[in-house]
Amino acid sequence: MKLFYRMMSFYLLCQSSLLHAGEISTDPPVTNSDMLCPFRVEVYPKEFQVGDIVYVRLHFENTTDHPVWAPAHLLNGSGSEYGILSYYFGDEKGNESAWKRHQLGELIGQGRWEKILPGQKGLTQYDAVGGYHGTKKLKCWDEMKTNRTWGQLMVRLNFTGFSSRRLNTPVPPVLVVFPSLDIKPRTPKEMELIEEFMSNKQYLAMSRVISTLSGYSAKNPSKTITVEEIQETVIMMREFHDQISQGTLKNSIQYQIFLLELILQIKDKNTTEQMKIMDRIGKWLEPLPELEQENLKIVTRHLKRHLSRQDNSEKLTEHFTRVFGDPPPMLEELLTK
Repeated sequence: MKLFYRMMSFYLLCQSSLLHAGEISTDPPVTNSDMLCPFRVEVYPKEFQVGDIVYVRLHFENTTDHPVWAPAHLLNGSGSEYGILSYYFGDEKGNESAWKRHQLGELIGQGRWEKILPGQKGLTQYDAVGGYHGTKKLKCWDEMKTNRTWGQLMVRLNFTGFSSRRLNTPVPPVLVVFPSLDIKPRTPKEMELIEEFMSNKQYLAMSRVISTLSGYSAKNPSKTITVEEIQETVIMMREFHDQISQGTLKNSIQYQIFLLELILQIKDKNTTEQMKIMDRIGKWLEPLPELEQENLKIVTRHLKRHLSRQDNSEKLTEHFTRVFGDPPPMLEELLTK
């Protein structure tokens, strides 16, 4: 299997084309069956520091001369049909480690796949891989922290439920292997700072606040988190942000700070301040590479439903859409449930 990965990587290295700001893409698109839609994967960044986030986009487009099937729901969303999307990291020594896996439901539902006619596109999908918590699980983590590392990203789509619905024979997994990713170490002081911050319970509690506007206090887990604790954590996040190197991790922290500031104003129902923060976020997003922008915007789009519960809701939601865009129809359906 390792030999297969290396052969695939060499082939795709010859076929890949460089986009902008470090994005890479397979060319031509890859498919494993005449019945499954060809797809292309983009990755940003190609060069980054250990602990940074890697953003991925999957394009499904029927480049064949006959109808094919593509996922009609997000591969990393709930309720999808049996399929599994997994990311693996291959290091220079030939070791492969799981970087991120999505286990996609155990119930087969209706309408999970859609027929794509020649020339048509399926649902474009986004994902984030790596980061501190995902990367520290890799076999080469200790070496990455101190030495420059070159590795490969392997994207594996396992259509385990597809054959029972659409085909008479099993469909083998699709594997796409990317050429070398260049991963640079951080200084020991910065790495220590990141490890300490990423294990901080107050910061970890913020992920639930961002997704639900609520959550439990890190200081007192039996009680709901307070506005004061959120404000305190935002100050701590700003201090951390100012001490780490530029990259996707730093950008992610800044974006989370923006979202928490917006959430505080949503809780306060301050329309004017919500509009101002959205404008600040929009200006901050503009210079970022498009693939990073889109992945960050998707994290935010669930907040739209909370704007509809306020006065001036129409004005707020229109402004929100101008800054963050609209989610794909399938994601919109999931977000409004």
